[in-house]
Amino acid sequence: MEKDAAAIGVPVLTPASGAVLRFLVECEQPEEILELGTGYGVSLFWMASGLNRIAKIVSLEREIDYIARVRSYLEKHPFRDLDIRLLKVHCLRYLKEASGNSDVKWSGKFVFVDCDKVLYPEIFRILKQVRPDTAVFDNVLWHGRIFDPSRQAPSDKAVREFWDEVKSSNLPYTLFPVGDGLLRIRFCESFERNKTL
Repeated sequence: MEKDAAAIGVPVLTPASGAVLRFLVECEQPEEILELGTGYGVSLFWMASGLNRIAKIVSLEREIDYIARVRSYLEKHPFRDLDIRLLKVHCLRYLKEASGNSDVKWSGKFVFVDCDKVLYPEIFRILKQVRPDTAVFDNVLWHGRIFDPSRQAPSDKAVREFWDEVKSSNLPYTLFPVGDGLLRIRFCESFERNKTL
């Protein structure tokens, strides 16, 4: 998968980031994983390899070619006891519809976010409302551009806005400085920050 992606310049999860992601899934053993941004399926395989229970993975992707490729990988390397569904849909549209559906269960859910960075602030706001157990956002260091005020691309502004919202929330989070930065947020917990810090 990594070689196929590199051949056409598609960015994928680094091995170090993948190992952290698998570790988090291994620790939590969620009932369901929701992935926003399938890409070439590298992160999906890392997460699936961390599950040792019957579980469901729903992965959202806009590019039909990527979905077809990941399906071919899964045919060659199937995961028993996992219900893996690849959906061609815009992740924000899916989230908005799911958040308004009372039949959708969010407890026991692990969300991995690796889609268009411009969407990160709104995705965070929706997740804060529906409260899955955990969400992990990739690329939160954004190649260091968030620390350079001269960087004013829409994605740069969005990642800064995302960080501002995360830091001002009362949700516990952990930054893993691997790859381009993985941020784990626990939506099922909260804590009072020491305002003097």
